[in-house]
Amino acid sequence: MSIVHQQASAAWQQLVSQVCACMAKLSGEQRQALLRWLSELPADQFGARNVRPLQRHISGLAHRQGPQDAREALMRALQLLGLMFGANEKGTRKVAFSEFYNQALSESMDVQYEYVVWRRAKEGAKRQRGPTELVSLCDVPFVLTPEAKGNIFKIEAALQMHHQMHSSGVNALLQGVNPSLVQFLDIRIRRDRVLEDALNQVVGRPHELKKPLRVTFISQGVDEEGLDQGGVKKEFFQLLTREIFNEAYGMFVFNEETRTYWFNATSMEAETEFTLVGQLMGLAIYNSVILDAHFPHCLYLELLGRRPTFLDLKQAMPELGRGLQQLLNFEGDVEATFARNFEVEFEYFGEMRTEELKPGGADIPVTNNNRQEFVDLMTDYYLCRSVARQFSAFAAGFHSVRPLPPHIPLSHMDVLLLNEVAGGPALSLLRDEELELLVCGLPHLDFDALQAAARYEGGFAADHPTMRQFWRVIKALPLDKKRRLLAFATGSDRAPVGGLGKLTLIIQRSGPDSDRLPTAHTCFNYLLLPEYASEEKLRSRLLTAIENAQGFGLQ
Repeated sequence: MSIVHQQASAAWQQLVSQVCACMAKLSGEQRQALLRWLSELPADQFGARNVRPLQRHISGLAHRQGPQDAREALMRALQLLGLMFGANEKGTRKVAFSEFYNQALSESMDVQYEYVVWRRAKEGAKRQRGPTELVSLCDVPFVLTPEAKGNIFKIEAALQMHHQMHSSGVNALLQGVNPSLVQFLDIRIRRDRVLEDALNQVVGRPHELKKPLRVTFISQGVDEEGLDQGGVKKEFFQLLTREIFNEAYGMFVFNEETRTYWFNATSMEAETEFTLVGQLMGLAIYNSVILDAHFPHCLYLELLGRRPTFLDLKQAMPELGRGLQQLLNFEGDVEATFARNFEVEFEYFGEMRTEELKPGGADIPVTNNNRQEFVDLMTDYYLCRSVARQFSAFAAGFHSVRPLPPHIPLSHMDVLLLNEVAGGPALSLLRDEELELLVCGLPHLDFDALQAAARYEGGFAADHPTMRQFWRVIKALPLDKKRRLLAFATGSDRAPVGGLGKLTLIIQRSGPDSDRLPTAHTCFNYLLLPEYASEEKLRSRLLTAIENAQGFGLQ
């Protein structure tokens, strides 16, 4: 980098800082006027001349650690970026929301500091903040990457677990009980009664869900040996997920086109079972476990309190969506052609029933003038009203793992770290898209990153001929088979937040060349592979294994 460029860069940074300082002094009315002006810019000008230059400025400030003036300059720049974000969300988006993520800032932030400052300001502010004043990067969540938000969740979970363990220990001492017996959420699961035992031991203990989870499996009446260092816990979530989505239970219906599950509107299962599914999802996030559970995107939208739209219905139920879109687009006489009223027909245990979409709907025909209302009511019926009982129980279970926090004064970081955390406000930082990532991971798979993070045991190494063959075979597979391999080895066909580079696949040599198939221990991300004599044999044996696995590997 030349001196001239350095000076030009420094001058440019100074100029942008001055612009941000001026913008920070705008009145509320002036800020609204600026927001309207930004929202009217053409998309190319909005992104190329406003968002991206400001993001470069923020990235430069992110690397200036320490000085208070740098922190203040950063916060002023983020205020201006917040205006741009608001303009982008107003009406049709000009740039993708991910354009507002700042990688440099997300990677360099002190997660614990930002979280604590944010909590203290939210819960016990001893000073009054102005309407636009920022004290923490958590005040501008749109700038934080999903991985950064995942780290915030981990901090929150660790602090809450510490608080719950401390509280339980103190209460135990007062009652003359050994504190070590009450500091964990201990559950004992019979392998042939996974769902039954989870229902009995999780749903009835809402006040203990913030304790660290510790699982013991029971086989033939005997406790299995081994410490739960993460693998046993992961296996519990895998087995329970498989049980919950078993068609025999009838809790969910599977959509072949979207490969997702939705609540069964005619399910006779008790609400406690849907509560358990919600708690399962909340506990998985809380314990940093990716679930192999695929719901349509509207589920995450509704969990955050937002109403689904017709677009969400088209994504969740494409066949129904296409029919309703045809109704909206039809240029002829809707009433005469479609002969529909404001009611919906459905099958209930072999019997056809109807339900009105609005009072008197059976006698109200769908016409050219009211068809949009009909589509809106159909959307509400299928995504909300028809499954209200099931979803309400599910949502209650999910939110019971991270209830709204009580008003706890957070006056000092050390006190906070010891015993002052009891809430779970980090969820408010998430978009629905980001919540989905935390639950079931990233759909994009980078197998180069997986290879770079892999570990080898039992005689294999990165430069071993069999491992070179293995990675050639894997990278040549079509995407669907790559997903099946990932599910075979890890229990999920998606990557954790941050990508496959954050997942450590352990490949262990399981003996010399043989006709045995590869096996896997999904709870530990272990793939056991014989040292096959040829690349073709490796490919054949591996494909046979993954195509005959039942979702979670062979072991």
